[in-house]
Amino acid sequence: SLGVSPKEVKAFDLDLGKHGDTALGEIEALKALAAGEAEAGLLSNMMYQRGLDGALPGLDGAALKAAVEVVSGEGPPLFDHCQFDSLLSTPAW
Repeated sequence: SLGVSPKEVKAFDLDLGKHGDTALGEIEALKALAAGEAEAGLLSNMMYQRGLDGALPGLDGAALKAAVEVVSGEGPPLFDHCQFDSLLSTPAW
């Protein structure tokens, strides 16, 4: 166990329709972590590093660093935020 027992799972699905979700969802998840509004998050390493560097709009890199602890071990699963999933309402081709 990683010491996380979610009571609620919040999806940061923003800007849907372009090519899945843009990085806006990850930025909002990082903001929630930095503000103490979320206990855990799953993010791409690229966006996490950009957040720490202060390169994301509306996100204080120092606040993020102070609020977040990266879970050690094997490391987070690798993924791309552009997963090309579809909604159930998407018509079949």
